[in-house]
Amino acid sequence: MKKILLAIAAATLMLVSCKQEDKIPTVEFEQNFYKVYSHSTVTINVRLSKASTETVTVPLRTSGTAVLDTDYRLQVTSLDLTFKPGEVLKLVTLKDIDLTPEKSVTLTLGEGDGYQVGTKYVTVISLDDEESLIYSFKTPEAVLLESYIVSVSLTGTTSGDEFRATEDLTFVLSTVGEGRDGVLTEPVKVQAGQNIGTATLLYRDGMLSSESVCSVGVDPMFKRYVKGEIPSLLLHVRGLQTPEKLLGTWTFQEVYDLEEMELWFMEYDDDPDELPTHNEGFTLTFAKEGDEVVVTPGGTGDFLKFFRKSKVSLAAPKNLVANGVKLGNYSTEEGNMFVSEVAETYQQNTYYKLETANLAFSANSEQLGSAIVVFRITPDGDLCVEFREYNNADEFGATWWDGGTKFDPDMFGFASLFKKL
Repeated sequence: MKKILLAIAAATLMLVSCKQEDKIPTVEFEQNFYKVYSHSTVTINVRLSKASTETVTVPLRTSGTAVLDTDYRLQVTSLDLTFKPGEVLKLVTLKDIDLTPEKSVTLTLGEGDGYQVGTKYVTVISLDDEESLIYSFKTPEAVLLESYIVSVSLTGTTSGDEFRATEDLTFVLSTVGEGRDGVLTEPVKVQAGQNIGTATLLYRDGMLSSESVCSVGVDPMFKRYVKGEIPSLLLHVRGLQTPEKLLGTWTFQEVYDLEEMELWFMEYDDDPDELPTHNEGFTLTFAKEGDEVVVTPGGTGDFLKFFRKSKVSLAAPKNLVANGVKLGNYSTEEGNMFVSEVAETYQQNTYYKLETANLAFSANSEQLGSAIVVFRITPDGDLCVEFREYNNADEFGATWWDGGTKFDPDMFGFASLFKKL
């Protein structure tokens, strides 16, 4: 009988002890192993099995062949992880990871009061077999009208500029900012054997009431890709630049890179003084007349030899500069050689039809007809004007024109900057 009572007492004590242990939360890492890319960041989850009613402090120990603050950095306020009452998750972030195949990091959860250590109390962070890829956008800033082609270049942390994809690569872009609702993205695709990928961004019509901006970058979920020289693209989300967006009076400021343009014409023995680049005081006024937008030239200047009061409407692109790409029914991405010399970037152009213009581009003769031009609102809110159509001009650039086979949009576009009054 005595033995039975002792056994019952022992069992009761064990049951009470187990119930007490059940009340103590267990702490452990979410997983035991992490594979990371060089120069990347990894976040490690440390969890309590259940919330504690009291503050729980868990010591975090670092070891391994990698050296803290040399081969990696820990983004924690303290190596003591403090779980306040009600908290069940703590994040431990490793940044600026510069591991090699021979170096790894070991993190260990120590013992303490108010909790018990689970089976996953150790985690090891080691280098992935694949090298990290450093990405950089082609340009830091762009405009989205109908669509925009994003270009992203890749270099390897090991192979450097020699990196070429051994198979087709795909990664996703993310957008942040007020303008993100107006942008539809697609994945960037890099073909095998290449180190540059492209993707088309589309304007989502009706999603934005006015122009806005967003930042485009590589989605952080793609851990292999780390930020390079141009880590994101500032995108001005405008939508199609309809004639109504041109309303107001714009006054001539300058011809882009005029000195360089004059040198090109002089090389062909053309007189630069005869070029229609003298336009101080010249204005263009866009106004609504009924349901139409009409442009009226004013002031003084050589552009009066071309412009007449005319209806303005959207038009299909014509006479694109070399390597220009159509982005939609009315817009393009182009790099006018003189504009790019100043702006150092490609431009998103919108094309328009002038119902009436002097195709002779002359003060001495008049040949009225329709003509195609480019009106582009710059990121700074100015207006760039480029010509895309007029006849063989007898008054300027005759030698250059005779030496070509068609209308040269770089030379005869006379890209000019206007500011709004």
